[in-house]
Amino acid sequence: MRRILIVCLAVAGLVFSRPLQARESGAKEFVFGGSGTNTLLTEVLVKAFREKHPGVRIKVLSSIGSSGGIKGVHRGKIALGLVARPFRGIEQTWGLKALRYARTIIVFGANPAVTDDDLSTKDVVDIYTGKRNKWSDGGRIVVLAREEGDSGAEVLMKAVAGFKAALENAWRSGIWRVEYRDGDCNASIMRLRNAIGWTDLGSIRLGNHKIKPLKFNGVAPSEESLLSGKYPFYKDLAFVYREPVPEPILEFMAFVRSAEGTELIRENGYIPVP
Repeated sequence: MRRILIVCLAVAGLVFSRPLQARESGAKEFVFGGSGTNTLLTEVLVKAFREKHPGVRIKVLSSIGSSGGIKGVHRGKIALGLVARPFRGIEQTWGLKALRYARTIIVFGANPAVTDDDLSTKDVVDIYTGKRNKWSDGGRIVVLAREEGDSGAEVLMKAVAGFKAALENAWRSGIWRVEYRDGDCNASIMRLRNAIGWTDLGSIRLGNHKIKPLKFNGVAPSEESLLSGKYPFYKDLAFVYREPVPEPILEFMAFVRSAEGTELIRENGYIPVP
């Protein structure tokens, strides 16, 4: 009996003396997914978090859109939804919570070959209605749009007079090429000479994309111009979750809101949300 007790104690000693990483190697994997805009920054934050918590397993999915992230949390398939817009319609009845953590500036981005650097409200509407089809140097404008329901499109349709009608007509008629992912849109802007499309400053900087952010009505997109109210376009990034929240997810969100997380957000071209 004494020999059995000694063996049991020895095994227990081995188990509880192992480092946290080894003990958690078989732990549950937490899946994050949603908006492509949010995914890029979340991947950076997850990488930094893993260095401090190597035993926590997190998988970040490729872009499935804000709607996909919210539905995934609602259905229990995703631990943390990555969104770039508020809840809509029936989503508001699902009892989910959202934590805003960063802001990114929406811009009309152009191919580096474009010589123009400023667009007025009229320019934007004329380009997306097809009334204006050339840049100032005579180059033919290649217009890119995003899909209906895109978070950036929603912001622009509310903020730019006449843009909603122009974009809805473009969707109905199919006159412009539609990009369904943030990464695809950025890639097309860089690849297609004289192209224009809307994207966000965070993804441009984080991805080191060669895209020219255009001024709007004479105001350059920047944190300073946004905070002063001179530049109008932005969207907030948030984490969507259902309570009760697993401890590792709470720790991750606390890390994001910490001084280190806040600095990472700013370093990568985004604006921390207080």
